[in-house]
Amino acid sequence: MENPDGRGDFFCFTESRKVMIWKLLIFTLLTNTLFVMSTKIEAIKPGPKPKKPDGTPDKRPRVNPENQPKHPNLKPHKHKPGDSK
Repeated sequence: MENPDGRGDFFCFTESRKVMIWKLLIFTLLTNTLFVMSTKIEAIKPGPKPKKPDGTPDKRPRVNPENQPKHPNLKPHKHKPGDSK
């Protein structure tokens, strides 16, 4: 539906409908902003894992000398021209 002045459909709404749309938009933006602000960001912590429920420390898997052939070394990283290290 076109307005006589050539503007789009949004301008054909009544003033109360426009106010309701703006309130809904503002409410949605505020709700999303508050949700993002309240979300706790947890980083991955280096170091030992916590102890198991039985009290023994949890050990991370290690590559033993006999398993070394299964785990080849990483390839060296090649920088693109113009990139800094």
